[in-house]
Amino acid sequence: MSKTIKEARAAFRAIGYKVRVKTYSDFCAATVLAPNGDEINGGLWFTPEGFAAFRAQHAAALALVDTFKGRTFDGDFRIVF
Repeated sequence: MSKTIKEARAAFRAIGYKVRVKTYSDFCAATVLAPNGDEINGGLWFTPEGFAAFRAQHAAALALVDTFKGRTFDGDFRIVF
């Protein structure tokens, strides 16, 4: 199922998050930013307790990331969340 970057940004904006996209030769990398500016996907390190708190705090955004993961965007261009 194909989506557009505009749809992804609108979905995240509706819950108060932003999406930053960087274009590479054959894919785009999307970074989801929390309202306070923290990145919620990527190379994060947690203790087990900290991870549970993080998942609870950003549950809505992480559910959207799962929704958009593995989709093609704007035709055949792939976005990596």
